[in-house]
Amino acid sequence: MRQPGVAIWRLLFGLANRLAYSLLAGLLTFVGALIPFDRYQGVMHLVARVLDFPVALAGLVTSPHLAGIDMFFGKGIGEFMKPDEILRWHLQLAVPVYLSLFYAPMVIRALYRRWRGPSRHAEEEEPPRGRES
Repeated sequence: MRQPGVAIWRLLFGLANRLAYSLLAGLLTFVGALIPFDRYQGVMHLVARVLDFPVALAGLVTSPHLAGIDMFFGKGIGEFMKPDEILRWHLQLAVPVYLSLFYAPMVIRALYRRWRGPSRHAEEEEPPRGRES
């Protein structure tokens, strides 16, 4: 039997993990876009572009006061800002975007299970077993 407190801690643990991964993805985008690397510039630029695409798409539909690093459409935050301000502005948009992307598979699976209905295995009854002799 499950205890109700265990389910809450499990949900909070999942939220904390997704939040940490969202923050990590936002920081990797920031580092790959703004800090020049001598040896691994191409790899970091590729990682930054892949991670920046959802944030750039979200930046197109949000207000100009909520913008992140945009390597695709040119509507991101200004280059005149200090790096700490760029990081703050980018994380304000990137963390909610990544968090929603990390929760999307779970929501889709829950909607599919609700749409599909109860499991067929739960409805099937096992036939009665007789004596085997």
